[in-house]
Formats: sequence, structure tokens, C-alpha cells
Amino acid sequence: MALAAKKLQAWAGHPTPPSFLLKLLFFVSIAICCAMPFVLSLPTPRNALVLHSAILQEGASPAREITLPYTRTNIWESSRTEALYKIHFPREAVPADHPVLFFPAVRQAIDVRLNAIPLVRREISLLTSPRLGDYYAFDVMPLALRDGVNELEIRQSRLDGWISSYLSPAYLTSQSVFAPYRQLYDFVFEQWRFTSLLLKAIITISVVMIALLRPADGFFRWFSLIMVFSLTLTATQYGFTLAGAGVPRLYYATLQLGTLLLAVALTLEMAGRKFVRKSLYLALGLPLTLLTAYWAGLGSRSQIAVLGNVLSIAAMMAALWIAIAHYYRSRDPIAAIIAAPLALCFLFGLHDVGLLFGLTNGAHMLTPYIEMATLLAAMLIITIRLIQSLNQLDSANIRLKRRLDEQQKELNLLHEKERRNLTRMALEKERDRLMRDLHDGLSGHLVSIMAQTERENLAPEAIRTTARDALGDLRLVIQSLDLSDTDLRVALAGFRERTGPYLHRMGIRLDWQTGNMPEVTGVTPSTALALLRILQEAVTNAVKHGPATHIAISASANENGDAVITVENDFSGNDIRGKGHGLANMATRARTFGGDIAFTRSKDMARLVITLPTALRPQPA
Repeated sequence: MALAAKKLQAWAGHPTPPSFLLKLLFFVSIAICCAMPFVLSLPTPRNALVLHSAILQEGASPAREITLPYTRTNIWESSRTEALYKIHFPREAVPADHPVLFFPAVRQAIDVRLNAIPLVRREISLLTSPRLGDYYAFDVMPLALRDGVNELEIRQSRLDGWISSYLSPAYLTSQSVFAPYRQLYDFVFEQWRFTSLLLKAIITISVVMIALLRPADGFFRWFSLIMVFSLTLTATQYGFTLAGAGVPRLYYATLQLGTLLLAVALTLEMAGRKFVRKSLYLALGLPLTLLTAYWAGLGSRSQIAVLGNVLSIAAMMAALWIAIAHYYRSRDPIAAIIAAPLALCFLFGLHDVGLLFGLTNGAHMLTPYIEMATLLAAMLIITIRLIQSLNQLDSANIRLKRRLDEQQKELNLLHEKERRNLTRMALEKERDRLMRDLHDGLSGHLVSIMAQTERENLAPEAIRTTARDALGDLRLVIQSLDLSDTDLRVALAGFRERTGPYLHRMGIRLDWQTGNMPEVTGVTPSTALALLRILQEAVTNAVKHGPATHIAISASANENGDAVITVENDFSGNDIRGKGHGLANMATRARTFGGDIAFTRSKDMARLVITLPTALRPQPA
């Protein structure tokens, strides 16, 4: 008891019902659906005169009194005689307001006469069939009635095979009472069938489209074949009925066999079993074999049809067994859904076989009403497969998102590591550049100062000049460290501030015009320092080799849009060229940022032209 109480408490606290309760509810629902056709029947008019006592005359047999409903078998030739039912009722029992004679269920055709006057059947359903069972309604004409006892004669003849005959009690009522019942019966016998046919066509188109769009999905490939076969079977059956002809039993049996063999293939595909492709060969070959046997005269139409029905029952039981076994093995809900209409078809088939041979009592064949259960199963299967696909898609998206998040984290770590490496490399490169610039510039000046101080004859002015050059070079390096991408004008302005006073003390006039220079990007400390050293070298050469009295530095744009910086100075006219590598060093520095230099000299003027691209591109030295 304590253990049971704990389980109940656990179930009560569970957010969803236990799985076995859901399964129990499912199977109870299936059992109720299977039992409903056997325990329910269509309603009959209330407050009507029920005529259920009749006298039956069958061929040469003596007349006998029976109670309706009554079933007659048509298996043997002797039992296929015409049956005559006679029912008597008083005139006073006939309603005064438009009387109607109503038979809720009739299987095989009947002809009704009232006092030897034929009654005309009311407008009938388009899909009425002697085989399936139908209702009959007749308007009772006042002229056909007589005072006292009236006699109703009902002749029932066999029109459709071996199917047993059935006659329900007759109801004598008024038009106002009968009208709502007629609407219900019309719905069941006609509108229901048309609705199921239309719904089957829509579902078949949907399943075929799914199969075409998902060719790798074998389940929907077989499912679409079943729906196409089933739709063809139903449409042809209704077509023959609408045409007023009986449905060919041989055709119906063979096409039904093909449909059920495809159901076997579908269950095998679902269960992952072998022989799936062979089932297709059976579904197409076995019906053709039966038809060929009939055409070859190896059996009568009835014999071949009976054999086809027997094989259909075997195929249906095989598909049902495979579906149930797969459900208990895998708990696949689709297997249970497929098994449900197969079980209904089996039960309803047994019921209809009993009606066929007169072994069971019943008004109507039930197998035509399997359609709606099959369509419901098809819609459930499509819905479940859609939900399963969406769940798989959601799971895949979750896994993909998790994987992408993990990869993004890895990429961020790699990016951060790469950024640190690039920063470290840039710092090392700048440190090496700074050390090289200090070594090439400042250290040279310091060495020169030390050498001058070690001489016996000190030259204070020379030492002072060298120290001033060292200080200028140091300032040049320091200024280049504090520049951004577009600060070339700032660097040139700083150069002017240092160079102008220096030249002024030497008596040299400096003209500066850089306002027309286009904007230059890509400025880095190394490119700025290289350009400033070129300008510094140009000014130094002008002072040293001129000696210049006037230096003009200007900037503008050439025809290609590149920036051009021009350094011009006068000189005394002595054609004395330097012995060093000044121009070569300037050209090398210009190439480090993608630029170029050109030096020209006339009789009294020297010109250095520095060409800069508008976007400096650091190049290897």
C-alpha cells in the first residue's frame, strides 16, 4: 500500500500523464471506435406507426408470418427466388398530413405496392447501391388508400451477387416528422461518401507531393502508392454506381488486393524489414495474374473474385501483424495509427462477410465507412511526421547553434591570440625600427661628439653643431611616434617648426607652401619618419653643398592625384657633387612607403621632388 501511495504521489506531481495511461487511453479509444458501428444505429421516426409484422411468400414455399427486420440468404440457387412481403394496416393509422412510408434499411432492391397501386420511390441518393444498403421512402397517395384494412405488398429481388437480402420495419409517418430524418439519412448515404472522396483526393495529392519532394523517404513513397490505389478504387466504385451499373466484382477484388499488398510494403518499410521491393512486384503482379487467369478461362468471375478477397484478407492480416509487432518493439505511434484502420477493416470485413452469408444481422455494410477512419489515420500520420520533422529540425538547429557558439568561442580565442601576436610583432617591429633609427641617427652624432672631444684641438662650435643635429634627430624620432593615420600635415608642421629657426640663425630664408597638398592616409610612425628624414637630408644637403641662401618647400597634387613635395634651393654655381650616398638613401627610404624621388639641378637651382601615393603602403626596405 505504501508503495502504491508513493507511485500515486509521483504521478500526481508529474507534469504529464504517465505513458501507460496515454497508451491505455489510445487503445480504449480505438476499441470504442471499433464497437460503435456494432452498437449504434441510425435513429427512426418517433410517433410513427411501425409495421413489423409481415407474411412472407418465397417461391413455391408456403406463406409464413415473420417479424421485421428480416434477412434472407442468397448463397444457394434455391434461395435466390423473389420474396413477397405482405403487411396489413388500418386506414385510421395513416397520418392525415402528407403520409410517408419509410424503410430505414433495405439491402437488395424492393418494389412496393399499396392495395395493388405502385408507389413511386422518392428522389434517391446518387450513390445508392443494392449491395451496400439504402433507405427507401414513398409518398402515400390518398387515392391508393381504402377504408378499413390496407394491404402493402413488398417484392424483393436479388440484384447484386450472393449478398443476403435485408428488410427493415416500415414506418408510416407524416412529411413534417420525416423531413429531418431524411436529411440525416441523405448525409450518411450520400454526402458522407462524397465528402470522404473529396477529402481522400486532397490527402492523396498532399501525400504524393510529399513523396515527390522527399524522394529519399521510402515511407511516403509507399504511402502515396496506397493512397493512389485506394482513391482509384473508391472513385471507380462510385463512378459505376452513378452510372447505374454494378461494380465489377473481379475488378474490385483485384484492385483491393493490390492496395492491401502495398499496405504490407508500407509496414515493412516502416519496420525496416526486407522484401519491401518484392512487395511492389506482388502488389502489381498478383492482381494481373488473377485477371490473366480469368481471361484464360482458368476460373469463373466469382471464383477469381473469391480468391482475390481471400488473398486480400491474408494481406490485411499480414500488414496488421507487422504494424502491431513493430509498435510493441519500437513504440512508434505511426505503427499504432496504421494498425487502427487495418483492425477496423478486419472487423468490418468480418461483419460484412457475415451479412453476405446471412450469418449476422445488420442493416448496412460497414466497409464503405472505413474511408473516414483511413483518412483520419492519413492526416494523423502526416501531422506526426511533420511534428517529428520539425522536432528533428529544432534539435538540429539547437545542435548547430551550440556548435556555432563553440566555434565562435574558439574563433574569438584564436582572434584574440592572433591580435596579441600581431600587437607583439608590431611592438617588436617598432622597437627594432626605433633602435635602428636611434643607432643610425643619434648614435652617429654621439660618436662624432666623442671623437671631437678626444682631439687635442677642441672645436666647441663643431661640437655644438653636432650636438644640435643629434638633438634634432632625437626630436624627429620622438615626433614620429605620436602620429595617426592622417597626420602627415602635422608631421610636416612639426618639421617646419624645428627647421625654420635653425635656418633663420644661419641666415637662410625658408618659404613654406603645403596648403594644396591632398590628404594622405596610411601614415605610420615608420613612414612619417622616413619622409621626415628625406626632408631633413634635403635641407642638410642644401645648407652644406649650396651653400643655399633660400630654400622653398611646397606641396601639391600631380595629374594622377598623388601628393608631390618639392624642395628647391639656390647654390653658388660650383659644380661640386657629393661623394656620399645621400640620394640613394633617400630613394631607399621613399620606396619603404611606396613613394619615389627625383633630383634635378640647373645652373643656379637644385630641386628634389618627392612623390607620395595618397595611401601610403609600407614596403619592405
